Amino acid sequence: MRPTERALVPLPASPSPVTAVRGTLLGGSLRTMQQLGLREAYFEQLPSQHHEAVMALVPMSWIPTDVALAHYRAMDALVSDPKEQRASGHFVGERVQRSYLHTLVRALQATGLVTPPRLLERMPTIWGRMFRGGAVSISQVGPKDLRVRTVGLPLFSVPYFREGWEGVWESGLSLVTRKIYVRRLRRSDDSLDMTLAWV
Repeated sequence: MRPTERALVPLPASPSPVTAVRGTLLGGSLRTMQQLGLREAYFEQLPSQHHEAVMALVPMSWIPTDVALAHYRAMDALVSDPKEQRASGHFVGERVQRSYLHTLVRALQATGLVTPPRLLERMPTIWGRMFRGGAVSISQVGPKDLRVRTVGLPLFSVPYFREGWEGVWESGLSLVTRKIYVRRLRRSDDSLDMTLAWV
């Protein structure tokens, strides 16, 4: 960590890989698939052993990582435009906002200070509602600048998920700021570093 950085959420010493994701995350791209009339093409792309799990998906269910990977690879084959991929992430972010994030924001409003850093200090709880395993760290690097590092999430190997992930952050943080800018710094197949800036 640079001397000017302040850790808001430190990274655990040995985070385990993500083993399951919440159904809410997949729901947005499934809705995109339906709206674009791609249901038949989607199930042609999705390996048949995962059809039942996807068809039985409900928002609060836990989806094994191998099923989520197959889903996002199928979506990536069908929706290659990064703008459409990010729009799907915005939709997922809006679904999350309607529930848990709104509750957090209301609690912060009672203290009189609602900012991205204050909201993201709760990230371990937010993360635990979306993923089993993996971890995220958040550091403040400027008055209105944060650095976010996510590890242990193999879905980053799929472009569709990477773009959607950034859309989720943009959408979620729109609750507490007028405009958010997300910039990807680097990534591997199971990690992604990005910066967040806001006005």
